[in-house]
Amino acid sequence: MPHLLTLEPASGEINVTLQTAGSLVATHVFPAGLVAPLIARADSLLARDGGQYPTRYDLLAFGRELADALLGPEIIPALVALRGRLWIVSADSELLNLPLELIPRDAQDFLIEGGHLQIRRATAPVAATATAESVTRPGPLRVLFMACSPQDENRLAFEKEEEAMVKLFLQSGKAAHLEIAESGTFEELEQKVASYRPHIVHLSGHAALDEDGTGYFCFENERGLLDLRSATDITDRIFANSGVGMVFVSGCETARSDLAGLCQDLVGSGHVPLALGWGMPVIDSLATLFAHSLFRRLAAGNGADAAIDHARTELLAACPGADAHGNEILLTDFALPRLYATGPTDLLYDPKAKADPPPQPTYRPTILADNIMGLNEGFVGRRRILQRTLPVLRDADGGKTILLLTGVGGAGKSTLATRLANRLGHGGLKIVALRHRENETPELFAIRLLSEIQVASLASGAPHPLTAALTGDTYELPMRMRLAIEVLNALPLLLVLDNLESLMPLPPAPPEWQSSAFGVFFTELTQRLTGESRALLTCRYVPAGFGLPEETDTSPVLHFGIPDFTEADFFKCAEYDEKVAARLASGEITRQLLAEFHRKLGATPRFVKQALPVLVELPAASIAVSLASIGNAALTEDDGETDDKLRTLQQQYFADLFLPGLFDALIPAHRAALSRFAIADLALPLDGLAATAGLAVPDAEAALTAWLRLGLVQCFDDRDGPDLYSIYPLQRPFLTAAERLAPDQRTAAHQALAAWLKACSEADRESELGMHFMTVFHSCLSHALGAADHDLAAWAANRIAIHLNRVSEFRAMLALGEGLLEHSRHPDLLKITADALLKLGQWPKARELLVEAAPAYAAIGDRAGEAATWHQLASIDVREGNYPAAPGNFQKSLEMRQAIGDRAGEAVTWGQLAALLHTRDGSSPASLHLAAVAWVILQSIGSAYQKTALNNLDAMAAELSLTQQALEAEVQAALASYQADRGAALLAAAFSDYGPT
Repeated sequence: MPHLLTLEPASGEINVTLQTAGSLVATHVFPAGLVAPLIARADSLLARDGGQYPTRYDLLAFGRELADALLGPEIIPALVALRGRLWIVSADSELLNLPLELIPRDAQDFLIEGGHLQIRRATAPVAATATAESVTRPGPLRVLFMACSPQDENRLAFEKEEEAMVKLFLQSGKAAHLEIAESGTFEELEQKVASYRPHIVHLSGHAALDEDGTGYFCFENERGLLDLRSATDITDRIFANSGVGMVFVSGCETARSDLAGLCQDLVGSGHVPLALGWGMPVIDSLATLFAHSLFRRLAAGNGADAAIDHARTELLAACPGADAHGNEILLTDFALPRLYATGPTDLLYDPKAKADPPPQPTYRPTILADNIMGLNEGFVGRRRILQRTLPVLRDADGGKTILLLTGVGGAGKSTLATRLANRLGHGGLKIVALRHRENETPELFAIRLLSEIQVASLASGAPHPLTAALTGDTYELPMRMRLAIEVLNALPLLLVLDNLESLMPLPPAPPEWQSSAFGVFFTELTQRLTGESRALLTCRYVPAGFGLPEETDTSPVLHFGIPDFTEADFFKCAEYDEKVAARLASGEITRQLLAEFHRKLGATPRFVKQALPVLVELPAASIAVSLASIGNAALTEDDGETDDKLRTLQQQYFADLFLPGLFDALIPAHRAALSRFAIADLALPLDGLAATAGLAVPDAEAALTAWLRLGLVQCFDDRDGPDLYSIYPLQRPFLTAAERLAPDQRTAAHQALAAWLKACSEADRESELGMHFMTVFHSCLSHALGAADHDLAAWAANRIAIHLNRVSEFRAMLALGEGLLEHSRHPDLLKITADALLKLGQWPKARELLVEAAPAYAAIGDRAGEAATWHQLASIDVREGNYPAAPGNFQKSLEMRQAIGDRAGEAVTWGQLAALLHTRDGSSPASLHLAAVAWVILQSIGSAYQKTALNNLDAMAAELSLTQQALEAEVQAALASYQADRGAALLAAAFSDYGPT
């Protein structure tokens, strides 16, 4: 049975009774006039009025005073001896919310310490005496998180709380799931509770009271402005029959009010079994700590009382500190969590029941494919953009299917695209994400785009009929780009194309597509993307001719230009850094100085993140001098500068002011290593960083620590596999300038990275590192060229060509080979180009390159390459009808392949010789013998092509009217002859002009 402490007003007095196990233990009566002074004293202590922080003994002294007045000499010892759940029951809100958590157990500890008592509050005794209902809802634990920060209220740093929640639930694995309601609106909360069916709803934000004392929660409307909703409205419309077991309202004064607290009203409706809130404003970091501990325990299957008790214990351990004069204090936040209940409900789900995963995938902040990455932390100031874009893209009837995000580099375009893509992707859209890579032609990028759309279509299980036409050479590239729109319209895909400005010339040239195929694609996209698919595009500026009739609602394009941070957002982001916050709090730097910093330089997410080390380490006077040197007024468009030039200038100011100083702060070895690492175009794990930087791994760890401290590299750690590191792209030109990276070191860095990428490919590490195999090959090729390592470049080019050949992208193969031949006449590059020309029917050009390649292979001792070249020359002879020349070239290839033991290559050559003879003379025993040798070899090595070879052999036998027994005899005869002299007699019989070469 529960313990009940009941407080009842009656005729100017307060009657207090303590019951346990249904029996009266003790009573006490005290004057009602004492209540107001006690509340005033409690509020002053808990709210830290005037910045006065109490000590533990101050709080214990008040707790004794409260106990003496409220409980009296008989109830106090009985209460101290209790263990288990204690209900505080009163219909009077002031009495119900008195801070009984401060009552002492002894001279040193509070009543709530040590796990002795778990306190619940209720407005009527029936809640405490109700029969416990059995828990029927299965796990795992589902938590719905919504942060509300209306623009016209004091803005909250809710991003930190959200990030802490995300990290906690990522660590919990399948034991708990988190869903995030993005907009902060009442309507979204209503929809999410119905569709997600959470066990717990966590609301973060402000509560308010009206004149009659009714509690409200401060939601946002669709424009981000204040939308007050009463507890009655919330419970009746959202939580009635919802199955939600607990609402945790994490905001200022959400559990306390003069007449009726919000949490008290939530449970008073009868629709919410448990409501947890704070009795006073709470420090953000402590609120986050409490939530982290609470949800960790609940996810493990603990009941609400035990989980709150553990979380309070951790909070109490974190509350001791010192005031500005070094005096010991005790933060009062540990006493602020308050649980209200309608009954004995404790477990929120049945851990023994069969698991019932969420009805839809939950949100996870993942990096998109193709290395599209944004900020993982400190994502502030962009919520309004999400609020204004996400619902529009989700609206099936709204007509907006494309979002174009524009803004200066570092404004957060990729971050926004990633966050939007995660929301839309987990809403049912399959994500296809690409970004243009350095040294990649627009044509190759277009081919990659088509290939990815094709793969997504095939993976859908119901591919569009035009899917196969997206690759191959049946249609020219512009037509295939148009066909891609038809596939997008038919499937639920989300196309994310990042950094599109790289497909255009640099300003001041007009932002026009360098490839006509892309011009066709984007014209079609902006006119005809009307189906289920959506597109997220990021670019520095709006592409010329993109078709944005923004004066009409008929365009499917929603364009959003991302501005710099407001001053308020800049301060919020800057104060993410605890050291910056500490310098501000101590007066070491002033808000006026930071305001000038923002006014002179502007602020984007990347810029602020890079600037924080400066704000931490440079003296305030140095910052002021640097800012004064910029000028007395910020540039505007009226000064004759374009918006793009202004932002470029702001970035240059940052580079000129801070990057050199940060770079010089490193020791020489770390500076040299950073400049080498800056040539990397991919985010790399530690071993890749070490190789590129020319350091042993332990030395690289030391350098990395220094770089991270100064904000010179970024880390991506919210993924499976090793952490990845890269520099900020804005810094690359500075770090790799000739005065910082000598030519020999630049070459060595390119060489080391290219070799590391090759080793990664050969060890099948692409998945571990989050890299597509083609990403590895293209990057390896780029860095091999940077190192002038033509052998390594040819290796990477060969791998790319193999893929292009596999998907019949022969023109892309040709472009690849011809482009590389401008750098080197490596025989592999000659052969790649010749292979593409051969597939495209340009035999004379192919022959010229192969004739050049054969002696080049011989010169480097590559007999396999030389054999393949002679084989291709013979194939050209056959295609051109030069039958007398073909056998001799096949013979050269055959002898080389036999010499090096290339059994598969040898079998192919025997098969080609059989086909040549059959084409020239028709079926004959000689051609049958050659085909038999090819089949026997393929069979002996277990080749997948042996069935094709057998079919060819059977067809020849049929033409010669051979029985099965006769065919087997011919095969045995051919095999015996081959074993005697490796086929020389068979060739002599087949080609009268055959002889040694």
